[in-house]
Amino acid sequence: MKNKLFYCFIVLFFSCNCYCEEQRVVKLTQEEIAKVEAYNLEQQKNIQYLQEYQKKHSDLVDPQEDGYWNLAWHAKFADYGDKDSQFIVARAYEIGEYTEVNLKKSLAFYKKAAENGHIDAAMKLGKIYLENEWVQKDVEKALYYYLKAAQLDYTPAQMKVAELYEENYEYEEAYKWLSKAIQQMYPDEKNLEERSPDLKHLAEKLKEQTEKEDS
Repeated sequence: MKNKLFYCFIVLFFSCNCYCEEQRVVKLTQEEIAKVEAYNLEQQKNIQYLQEYQKKHSDLVDPQEDGYWNLAWHAKFADYGDKDSQFIVARAYEIGEYTEVNLKKSLAFYKKAAENGHIDAAMKLGKIYLENEWVQKDVEKALYYYLKAAQLDYTPAQMKVAELYEENYEYEEAYKWLSKAIQQMYPDEKNLEERSPDLKHLAEKLKEQTEKEDS
């Protein structure tokens, strides 16, 4: 009798545990389903919103691709003035990623991004205008955009600015910007001219130019 009661107790114990476990699993699954449904609903709203937005930007293509929706989001944020999105849209128009290649629009978005302080956009524009990419070569515009990046303490831009000033015989400006670049590369260096032969060369050129102007 005791054995039978013990057996019944064991069966009842495990039955209750299994029932509770089953209920717990069902409950978790329902929560997950609710989250998925909410996520899908949000995604549908996003897609509907972007479809409306796409009607105004018919140059964006391949709406079935995930990358298209990403580009559409960046296009919207670019309109709001986000410099990173402006750079991404400019790059997309340049290479034709999920949109048609349009160098005119690419250039426009690069300019927006650069004006908002995007270093890579400023460097890209400097290269475009200096190396005659897409547009007629314009050293002044190239210098303008390289200066934007240089003023944000970007060392390669500072060195490029120094190079352009030197080519135009503006040794004082060249020396100033190359000094900034070398100082950033070697912040503990006291004698920058000894560290950089190019800077020392500019110092000599500047001295010669000053003496010639004074004579």
